[in-house]
Amino acid sequence: MNFLKTYTQMMKAEHRTLEINKGDTINAVKQKLGLVEEPERLPDVDKLIFHYHLAELGFWVFFNESGVAYSIRFDNPFPYHVNGIRIGDTKDQVLDVLGKPQRYLPIPDSQNRWIYDKEVRIRVDFNGSTERVEKIFRI
Repeated sequence: MNFLKTYTQMMKAEHRTLEINKGDTINAVKQKLGLVEEPERLPDVDKLIFHYHLAELGFWVFFNESGVAYSIRFDNPFPYHVNGIRIGDTKDQVLDVLGKPQRYLPIPDSQNRWIYDKEVRIRVDFNGSTERVEKIFRI
């Protein structure tokens, strides 16, 4: 679903995406981003999970069954820094900004996933071929 109908709406939402935080309610996210639509339910999941995916911005926010944000995802074409890093950064750039990750997420695929258990907990996913940041999650 295309939640952002106009260029003006997209530009307003783009500047507000970094204001979305884990723990925000659906209504708070709608207000911050200027959305009127309800989030979509994720298909084929056992749990009741809802999300907004603003593909034009490379931005996702996931809500639990109580309507509270539990994860925020940034991917291409998201243009801003998230905790000092951005989509497309190299592993060395991430290490320079965030240091060594506290742990790694071992999923048997080609991507590397680093977890930073800091004040704002984040996960950084690297593309397996380019070894550049492909996704950033606030978890």
